[in-house]
Amino acid sequence: MTADARGPWPGPAWLVRHASTAWTGSRWLGNRDLPLTAAGRSEAAAAADRLAAVATPGTAVVSSPARRALETAAAIAERLRVRARVDPDLREVDVGRAEGLTWEDVRRELPGLADALMVGRRVDWPGGETADAVRSRVGRAWARLAARSEPVVVVTHAGVIAGILGELAPGTNPEWIGPAAAVCVRRESGIWLAEPLVARP
Repeated sequence: MTADARGPWPGPAWLVRHASTAWTGSRWLGNRDLPLTAAGRSEAAAAADRLAAVATPGTAVVSSPARRALETAAAIAERLRVRARVDPDLREVDVGRAEGLTWEDVRRELPGLADALMVGRRVDWPGGETADAVRSRVGRAWARLAARSEPVVVVTHAGVIAGILGELAPGTNPEWIGPAAAVCVRRESGIWLAEPLVARP
């Protein structure tokens, strides 16, 4: 993925991770199309309220095609009074053989993958996507987002958000990418900046 700092940038972009599913925080979730839980729906509504407080009129909403992302995006789009659009390249990483496994399962069954994840290396997921394929796909999605003429809320997945931030703002705190959390990305003087969107006191 390339982070092009040239040309007009309407920004900001808010990168929003989908709200909680039954597997969030406990099992690796890639292609499995799980819905939000009741708690997740509440998280999505709260995220919509936070974004409505900062988004300007005309802000677009673009979503991954996964059900968990679409449900989160629907809550946000309704609050912003726009229609969410889908970009297939915003889907989550295909984690292959890790799908549905807990962290302990991965350490036991896929120790090489566990070691790579522990040190933060890009990984080729066994039976899933390669690091290069993910980088290329996410790069295409970001190029389209950066070419838009209006600010945008991007509802996607932890792996996609981590990929974007890793290119634009290396060193971003991974704790910013929790369920229904939003990270604001903007460009100032050709430099990309990222900061978490937090609830107003």
